[in-house]
Amino acid sequence: MGVSGGVDKVIASRLVSEDCQTNKVEIGKPHPVDGGPTECIYRIDAHGPWTAQGTDELAALYAALTQVGQRLAWANRNSGRRQHLDAVLLGGKRCDASKVRRQPRHRRGPRYRAGHPGTAGEGSASG
Repeated sequence: MGVSGGVDKVIASRLVSEDCQTNKVEIGKPHPVDGGPTECIYRIDAHGPWTAQGTDELAALYAALTQVGQRLAWANRNSGRRQHLDAVLLGGKRCDASKVRRQPRHRRGPRYRAGHPGTAGEGSASG
């Protein structure tokens, strides 16, 4: 299946996963537009399509990859404030909080001070 009705060739497709979100990113082959810039159409989880533009095919592809990164970064920044991501952006998948990996908590060890028992400052070396 193509990225949009006018573009039937997907040149890049990848699953991007973080925590409990998995998003499929599809990028279509860049194509020149008559009298205008070259366009590259992309989707995230079948939402979109969005169009990135550039002066040539490589520039349009780079613009699409940059925009995908910006959309995913925006979703990551905002996901902590909501239980699920914006449906318009990433398909509205709900996140099972029990599956989210959390940073481990590190316990602090005992404090060592000069002269405290069990430290190099304990007692005197000369006796």
